Amino acid sequence: MSTYTRGGIDEHMYVIDDMATWLAISPFDVLFRRLSPPDAGTVSQRFIVRGGEGGVASRSSGIQPSETNDERTQVKLDCALSMDALQEVPEVARAAEETGFAGMWANDTKHNPFVTLALAAPSTSRLELGTGVAVAFARSPMVTAQTAWDLARLSGGRFLLGLGTQVKAHIERRFGFAWDPPVPKLREYVQVLRAVWRSWQEGMPLRVEGEYYRISLMAPFFDPGPNPRPRIPIFVAGVGRLLCQLAGEVGDGFVVHPLHSVPYIREVVLPNIAAGLAKSGRARGDVQLYAPVFLALGETPAEVDAAASRTDGRLSRRPGARRACGMGGLGDHTGRVSRAALPATRSSSERPICFRIVAWRSL
Repeated sequence: MSTYTRGGIDEHMYVIDDMATWLAISPFDVLFRRLSPPDAGTVSQRFIVRGGEGGVASRSSGIQPSETNDERTQVKLDCALSMDALQEVPEVARAAEETGFAGMWANDTKHNPFVTLALAAPSTSRLELGTGVAVAFARSPMVTAQTAWDLARLSGGRFLLGLGTQVKAHIERRFGFAWDPPVPKLREYVQVLRAVWRSWQEGMPLRVEGEYYRISLMAPFFDPGPNPRPRIPIFVAGVGRLLCQLAGEVGDGFVVHPLHSVPYIREVVLPNIAAGLAKSGRARGDVQLYAPVFLALGETPAEVDAAASRTDGRLSRRPGARRACGMGGLGDHTGRVSRAALPATRSSSERPICFRIVAWRSL
């Protein structure tokens, strides 16, 4: 199967002609890492093609672009698991590990990502497993702490906890909870998680008296006890500068919105994560960046064009995607991209906008 991925922004044009070779392209300027899966045809269809929702992502161990070609940023190539057949998760997870992916992420959309990763954990031994992302405010922090603790134990310390706030409409109308200011509430949520884990690992008294959460009861009957590998990295997801700062202040990583641009990463994400790091007195290597991207796949360029239009149109109607576009200098184009997704209204003048966004977010 030949796959064409169009680019062209900042001379980052590339074409993947053979699914037997995966090319990881860092959004931070530098590293190419090539992986050769043993059975690329099968794996690529399951990871990327199924449902049109799959994707790949790069993870950087630092937040500063290299200043010279000799300084290289370490990048891991991950995959996103998006499928309806939960019974196939163990097999797909094994294939991802054999292929050479560093991590696999599950989204909080049609299925519970914690359940999905619980199915993947026993079938793998090296693959990192992350929620990308789980909706924090749809769950009590105690419930999330317990679930993450169990997954960390089940996976042998390979679990990554990605948390997002969602938006007001979903929290109120889909989950039935009250909406509160998201940044201070998520900061407190993370504090509760770590206090609970510290209580279980070290036997410390549990007491959190915050504005949004008051947690002070932990009897031995409910205490799972120490974890052989207790560290659970927390990735904060967001779009605006305040959540970027929060990731730098309290997080171990930041989840970049999939519809992003290089200017957005350089001008919004990196400086604000750096501000959060400075506030907490931490170093740049303390925060990883998880940057999901989308691949438009097809047998011919025309099929790729159609896949790119469908993806752009669907995502550009979402509030978070529109904000990311606006911060990356694409705000005036999101409405046109949305209209461009409809074949009957798509004009030749609108086509480059779709490809421009696909290219920028694929770097």
